[in-house]
Amino acid sequence: MKILFVLNKLKLDSGGAVVNNRNLYLLQNVYGEENIIIHEFEKEDKNTSILYSKYLSFFGGISNKTLKDISSILKKEDIQVVFISNSIYGLISKSIKRQFKNIIVITFFHNVEYLYIKDLFKSSKLKSRYFLPPFIKRVEQLSVNYSNLIIALNERDSKKLFSIYGRKADFLLPTSLETKKIEQPLLDEKFISETNNLELLFVGSNFYANIHGINWFINNVMTKVQNVNLSIVGNGLNDNIITNNKNTTIYGRVESLDLFYKKAQIVILPIFLGSGMKTKTAEALMYGKPILATSEALEGYDIKKIKDIGAQCETAEEFIEQINYFNQNRTELFDKGINSKNFFLENYSNEAITGLFKKTIDVRLKELMK
Repeated sequence: MKILFVLNKLKLDSGGAVVNNRNLYLLQNVYGEENIIIHEFEKEDKNTSILYSKYLSFFGGISNKTLKDISSILKKEDIQVVFISNSIYGLISKSIKRQFKNIIVITFFHNVEYLYIKDLFKSSKLKSRYFLPPFIKRVEQLSVNYSNLIIALNERDSKKLFSIYGRKADFLLPTSLETKKIEQPLLDEKFISETNNLELLFVGSNFYANIHGINWFINNVMTKVQNVNLSIVGNGLNDNIITNNKNTTIYGRVESLDLFYKKAQIVILPIFLGSGMKTKTAEALMYGKPILATSEALEGYDIKKIKDIGAQCETAEEFIEQINYFNQNRTELFDKGINSKNFFLENYSNEAITGLFKKTIDVRLKELMK
């Protein structure tokens, strides 16, 4: 089986890029690197107006050249499957199915982009908030119409797809990460000592949901707890977070997160906006850290006993209560950290998701190709 993997260039540290790289890893691992052809396109710099280009459905960097390049590859190579990395590339799906009816098209939905953009623009004064959502809905509908298989991250997105486009996802493939070998902090006096401040960590990119969530946390939680330090790490966050809280330190972009996670005793995930799944939740679990997270940050994660790995908090009072509790009961953090790591390995490591892929999507592909 030969597969064409189609994607647009994204920032390497974005959640979308992490999931794209994971999907590529899965395909190469299951079918062999020699059977995966990667086509990565870049947005062309043209003088066409934004409105006109969106009207033509050339969204997400797609141009006539993109479509011609993909068509050329499909004519030259013996490709049976095209894996499209984003639901806003509906014009690619349509172009392929109209020319190559026997090729199987798979589209991966990072979220429901139409709803994501509507939420993003709710408080925006940009004129684009009026015309972008309808265009995104149009190209996303093309992805639904011209894909043999649709993959979503979680059940919530699948249900939203059905309510808007009349089709659920065929498969759910949750976020996963490569497992890093990380030295767990020892249960020593320094780590559990109540004479030292409790170390909290927030990690996230310069993204509206992260900015909203961490600013809320600083203003509503950090001002009401004592003997607690908060470290904030993320590219561009230092430009969007202003605080006079003496126990809050903003680092911005760093070369490595390892030392920050090693120092942290609890990872906080006060996220209230967004869709899809939060990659940083998986990252915290991978590093073996207890988490204090909202339901949005936990969306898509099959956590049956949140108390085994931390706590779910929706209000400032709940965050404060849990922080104060762990500040006085630090020995519990060690076991919860071990539970977090094991939960990640069993459910959200790339190895675990590879097994899920083989049992579900690979089986269906082979059936479609008979």
